[in-house]
Order: sequence, then structure tokens, then C-alpha cells
Amino acid sequence: FGVHGVGGIVGALLTGLFFIKADTGAEYIENNLKGQIVSVIVTIIWSGVVSYIALKIADVFCGGIRSTEDEEIQGLDVADHGEEGYQL
Repeated sequence: FGVHGVGGIVGALLTGLFFIKADTGAEYIENNLKGQIVSVIVTIIWSGVVSYIALKIADVFCGGIRSTEDEEIQGLDVADHGEEGYQL
């Protein structure tokens, strides 16, 4: 979220703020900015709902996305592949 989320939100809002059309005035820009704000809010809600559903599906079929504590201590390369990726 820190890279694409914030950058996308700022870009969407600034597009609505700095959009200039030769035959429109400040009223049109204000309405366009309101539309961009609504679009950003709808996109955040949509992304949250779809992500929640995807994680619940992963939980049902794959047992979730979290590794067990033993796998984390052992190292995920060893737990998943049977070998170490890097020997430091």
C-alpha cells in the first residue's frame, strides 16, 4: 500500500485537481475533483472486499497464508524445498 496505494491515490486526486479543459471553469474542476474522491473511496472499498474474499478462499483451500512457527524457525527454504537457498 505504501508505494502503489499512496501513489495511486495522490495521482488520482491530482488528476482531478489539475484537469484543465479550455471551455470549463472552476465549477467543472470542483465537480471533477469530487468525482475523483468518490472513485478513490470506491476503489479502496472494492480492493478491501476482494482481498478479504481471496484470503478467505486461500484459508479454506490452502490452510491460510501464514507459515507455522516451526517452519519459520527452521527456515522456509528448508521447510518448503528441503534445502537452503543461502548459506550465510
